[in-house]
Amino acid sequence: MSRIVFWDSSHGGSAQIAASVAITLSLHFNKRLILANGGRFNTGFEEGFPLGGDHSSLLSEYGMDALLRLAACQRLSKGNISDYTLSLLRGRLDLVSGRKIGPEGLLGMAASKSDVEQILLVAEQYYDLVLLHSMGEKGLQQLAYNDEDDVLVVVLCQSRVQLDTFFSDQIKSKVFAGKKLVLAICQYDRASRWTLQNIKRRYNCEVPMYGIPYHTGFADAWNARDILSFFRRHRLTNRRGPDKLELVSSYHELSGNILQLAGSGTFSDRKEKGA
Repeated sequence: MSRIVFWDSSHGGSAQIAASVAITLSLHFNKRLILANGGRFNTGFEEGFPLGGDHSSLLSEYGMDALLRLAACQRLSKGNISDYTLSLLRGRLDLVSGRKIGPEGLLGMAASKSDVEQILLVAEQYYDLVLLHSMGEKGLQQLAYNDEDDVLVVVLCQSRVQLDTFFSDQIKSKVFAGKKLVLAICQYDRASRWTLQNIKRRYNCEVPMYGIPYHTGFADAWNARDILSFFRRHRLTNRRGPDKLELVSSYHELSGNILQLAGSGTFSDRKEKGA
């Protein structure tokens, strides 16, 4: 089974895209999946969900720390892994919060790579898809393995510095070797000279690339920790207005492409925003 890793080089954007793709796959593609935070507790995609308050103590017992403890003592199994997650969409989307122990998520407190791998192997037995979120090259090294079936979603901005750095340096890193890559351009502005087509032409890029536009309503929902309600309200429909349709359809198209690369389903191409 493929692992889908959402990553940025610490400039931001991958958390929102990881959470949004997870919701889209759950709502529209009938997949049972797990989304795990490779960083610290209450960071990353956790910022977009109502995981504070009453859930705070729950997640300290039922997040990545708990799974690592179970893996270390060989007590984790496909029969109990979902018991240590937070269910956002029953039977379809479970979340694993980041670590409370250590300043750098999985990189803190010497989380054994074998224990991390054990968690992922068990998750693959229970879920249709395993989605992971991480930032920075060290985080990617912890979660990405040399499996040709893995899909790596690299999140970039319409920034010449970021794009130059990625295409001239980062993409040559061994952690990218053999991976199926998808590029997602966050806060995409189609009026910019740095369109998807121009970016691909400039860097001679043959990797699938998708523009995810900025949307004020989504940004407000993220800050309110309410993006699940946002996607429930704004389904794919022309009655919602072109700006809302563009954001939701962009995520729908990106999610469909990820499924195809992961070999987890077919997807009918539509005239959309990818390049």
